This record gives sequence, structure tokens and C-alpha cells, in this order.
Amino acid sequence: MKKILLLTIISVFLLSCGAYNHASYVSKKCDIGMSMDEFKKIAGRRAKVESVKSNGQTIFRSNDYDAFGGQITETKFFYFLDGKLVQIDNGN
Repeated sequence: MKKILLLTIISVFLLSCGAYNHASYVSKKCDIGMSMDEFKKIAGRRAKVESVKSNGQTIFRSNDYDAFGGQITETKFFYFLDGKLVQIDNGN
């Protein structure tokens, strides 16, 4: 019984750590030229709209977090123009 409990706890811990690396995961799965709908399917609700500009540009933001302290470790920005991904960067 103790082994099952220990395995369950370890599994939950390991699976939850992956959720903190959202920005890195999304940026690896995205390709320049993909549609905003495709991006939203990959990113889900964790990528937030950072900005919508009048020229048709939409910018999404996604963060990675430290698993223990909850601090932001990396931020990625995803730039769309007329519904197509044109740039991914760290905001620099």
C-alpha cells in the first residue's frame, strides 16, 4: 500500500512540473505562418492576449514558472499579423 501511495505522489509531482514549462512547450510546437486558431489549440487558456493593435497585430504572452517558488523563469511573446504567426521572442 505504501508503494502505491509513493508512486502516486511521485507521478503527480512529475506531471505537475511539466505544467510550469508552458511557454517553452508552446514555442517548440509553433511554426511561423500558423494560424491563430492553431496556436490557441496548442497554447490553450494559459497564453494570454497581451495586446491588440489597430494594424491587425495581436500579441500573446506565455510564461514558464519555477516549480517550487512560482516565480516566472521565462516569458515568450507570440506575434500575429492578420491571424498568422509572424514572430516568437522573449520580448527583447
